[in-house]
Amino acid sequence: MSSRSLQRWTRGIVPVAIGLLLSLASATGAAQGLDERLLQLEQQVRALTSRIEALEGGTAAQAQDGQVASDGAVVWTFDDYVGRSPFRVAYREIDPQQGRVELLLEITAPLADPEHWRAVGGQVPIEVRLRAADGTQTEQAFRLRRGGRLDPGAYLHLEASVDPARAAATRQLIVGRTSGEPQGSVRP
Repeated sequence: MSSRSLQRWTRGIVPVAIGLLLSLASATGAAQGLDERLLQLEQQVRALTSRIEALEGGTAAQAQDGQVASDGAVVWTFDDYVGRSPFRVAYREIDPQQGRVELLLEITAPLADPEHWRAVGGQVPIEVRLRAADGTQTEQAFRLRRGGRLDPGAYLHLEASVDPARAAATRQLIVGRTSGEPQGSVRP
């Protein structure tokens, strides 16, 4: 092969080789990009799975054993009196800035103790325990904010006021029938 034909062959092969190297490098970069994207998607699936479990009550059951959600979400737990009969929880909210916990309960069966539910602004036999990540908890009774009817199908709007700092530190809310201890107490 003459030096001229070698130069022509080299000039022809060099761009092809550079093109192959660039396409190989971009394919490797694309594979790395796909791997990163796949890892991101897997993280999102794990996060969504934990949210679904929390909504379906799986995390609430774990929270009863002393565990709380790791993503900082507040876990709600209801005893049978509030969660099943004679009520159905229609709405729940915690407002850490205002230090307010609200419940909207639908009456599903006749109330055994209707005298406790008549006075708007009065205390009702349901309390909330706000448990922080460190295990300390505050108990507070709910007050009837709205609701005059006590027949099945009617709604009762309940509200509990707590210290906003305690509300902001809350990781679990346990709602149930009043235990009889002083309201607003703090326990370790």
